Amino acid sequence: MPVISTKTDRTEPKVMFFQKNSSIGRKYGLVFFSCLTLIIMAFVFILFSLSSALQTAENAQQKSNDALKSAAAAGIFKQKYIVITDYITKGDPASEKAYGDESKKINGVLRELDTDRENKEQTVLIRAAAAMNKELDAYFENEIQPEIKDAMGSGNAVDPLKQIELQNRAAVIRDVGIEKLSALEQMLSVERTAMVRGAEKNSQKQILLSCAIIAVSIILSLILLTIVSRRIRRQLTMAVNMCRELARGNLMTEDLEIRSKDESAEIAKAMNTLKRELKTSIAGIFTLSEKVRSMSVHLKENAGTTSYGTEQITDSILQVASGSEKQLQSIEYASDSAHSIAGQLAIAAAQSREAASLSTASSKKMEQGSLQAKHVMNQMEAILERVEKLEQTIHALSHKSAAITAITTMISSISEQTNLLALNAAIEAARAGEHGKGFGVVASEVRKLAEQTARAAESIQEILLTTKEETANAEKLMTESSSAIVKGNQLVLEVEESFTAIVKDMEKLEDKSREVEAAVAAAGQKMDGLNDSTGRIKAVSRLTNEHIEQMAAATEEQSAVMQEMLDSAQTLAELAIEFRDSFSAYRI
Repeated sequence: MPVISTKTDRTEPKVMFFQKNSSIGRKYGLVFFSCLTLIIMAFVFILFSLSSALQTAENAQQKSNDALKSAAAAGIFKQKYIVITDYITKGDPASEKAYGDESKKINGVLRELDTDRENKEQTVLIRAAAAMNKELDAYFENEIQPEIKDAMGSGNAVDPLKQIELQNRAAVIRDVGIEKLSALEQMLSVERTAMVRGAEKNSQKQILLSCAIIAVSIILSLILLTIVSRRIRRQLTMAVNMCRELARGNLMTEDLEIRSKDESAEIAKAMNTLKRELKTSIAGIFTLSEKVRSMSVHLKENAGTTSYGTEQITDSILQVASGSEKQLQSIEYASDSAHSIAGQLAIAAAQSREAASLSTASSKKMEQGSLQAKHVMNQMEAILERVEKLEQTIHALSHKSAAITAITTMISSISEQTNLLALNAAIEAARAGEHGKGFGVVASEVRKLAEQTARAAESIQEILLTTKEETANAEKLMTESSSAIVKGNQLVLEVEESFTAIVKDMEKLEDKSREVEAAVAAAGQKMDGLNDSTGRIKAVSRLTNEHIEQMAAATEEQSAVMQEMLDSAQTLAELAIEFRDSFSAYRI
């Protein structure tokens, strides 16, 4: 017979660290919100870095444009000097119009250069060049034009020495203006070069910092996801293992530790309650089986005693002729035995009713266990639904990563276009010759900056590819968790089926107990008949010779009753053994 453990339920485990009151859905929601926040921060930082790089490129382009304008202004100074030379030597009125056009051009260029200028030295150079331009215009209008017109009006040619003097004075003004503009161009080139170098260093730092932020975001996201998933999976695995042990009949397994207050903790509480109730019910069944077996042994012994008394009565009847006194004593002995058997039968009937009552109570507890198993199954289905929602959320996160990849692709395209524009600018600078050298240097620096931007975009694409792979791993982990929950649900269903089978066995036991009670009641009725018979034997003992046949018939009836009692005791013993064997697989 299995040993019934008297050990009380162990105390509740101490509260562990990281105990939370939130549900599984809230935990996964917190993980998703944290991951999304980190990724958004990284994305914002990348956008800020790209915006800063683009702003730097625009500033460098502006510096290049200003340098080109400065070179163009110097070229216009030279062109104005050429027009002045032609006018002095030829006196052509068309040269006056050409000079006016060149003056308008250089005035427009100088105004553009002087607009929103923060560097005071550059402003001084621009205004000095503008002053030289005005001086050259005044010299052309006040001295050159009157001199040439007077000579042309008198029909004489301008004195060659005067021509040389006028040209030399214009050349001096031209050289001073060009010198100021060259200094401005050189200053702009130096600023542009410093800006490009600073942007290059800043770009490298921002690329490294962006990679670090993205890597830290991915690592923190994976750590949070792993911690939450591992805790939930550990609780569910322990519940599944306990279901397996209960299905194998092992009721001595340890209670599940409760480390949180979410749905997995509810499952653990339900499983612990289920195990305790099942253990109590099986222990009661074993106790009842032992009582029934003991009762059948006593009943069999009493039936044997009664059978022996019947044999004595038979001997007394056969020897009735030798002494009426012996016959009367034997009859009294048989009557006492019959009363004793009746008392034992009453006890057997009471114990049989108790067995039926215990069987009914056990059936109710088994039904409660089945309901708890259904509750566990519903909890697992709710967890499965939340895991599926988290998997959908991770899919959405993967789509966001794809959108970021598209943005970096667009940045790479912009870098390629910038590179082509820089190449075209270098070609145009080469065509311009000596005047386009500064512009060629600017175009080369812009092309380098575009190549660095393209490499940064490629680095971001590689990081996003790694993020996509990690997201795929998270989706795989969610799928494995869903499979584990489905498997646990199947095991709970098996436990529910086991409870159903036990309830059916309880119903059979209850039916057998009723049969035993009916058999005991029939035996009691028979004993009542036996008592009546012994009473009649006492009355007839005074007339032994006249009623010997009636006494023999009563003896035969008593023997039949004893045989029925023996059969009933044997049946009760077999039922007790069968009942005990049906629960022999459970270890409590």
